[in-house]
Amino acid sequence: MARVDYWGIAQAIQRVLQEETALQGVQVTIEDEGLFGAEATPWVGIYIEGRTAPPDMQVLAAGRRTRMLVRFALWCWYMALETEAAMRGRDDLVGKVEIALMRDRTFEGAVATAWLEGGELPSARLQQGSGFVSGAEIALICDVTARVD
Repeated sequence: MARVDYWGIAQAIQRVLQEETALQGVQVTIEDEGLFGAEATPWVGIYIEGRTAPPDMQVLAAGRRTRMLVRFALWCWYMALETEAAMRGRDDLVGKVEIALMRDRTFEGAVATAWLEGGELPSARLQQGSGFVSGAEIALICDVTARVD
C-alpha cells in the first residue's frame, strides 16, 4: 500500500521551528486550536490541509509510486494591547518562521522539497477591547512520494 506519513512530516516541521534560535519562546503546535491571550502568543499552529497528485508529476512507475503535493497551513498569531504592536509582532514572527522553513526545505528528509505559496493576513480587535490580535497564514507546499511497500 502507498503511504505518506503526514503526521511525521508535520512533526518534522514542528521540530525545525522549535530548534530555530530566533523562535525561542514561541509555542508551536500541530492541529491544535489556538487559545488567544497575551500569554498564548506568539503562537504558530501547523495544520495539514490537503494533497494533490498532479498528472504531469506522475511517471511510468505510477503503479508503484505517486508524487503528491501536500499543503500545510502554518498560522502565526501575535497579540498586543495596541494595533501597531500586534501587526509588527506578527510581521516579525512570520519572517522568523519563513526563514526557518527556508533553511531546511526537506524538514530533516521528511519531504523531497518544499516551498512557500503566500497566505491570508487576518487581524481583529479582541471582544473586551483588551487588545488586538494579528495573524498570518503561511501556505507551505511539500513534494512527497508515496511508494508501494
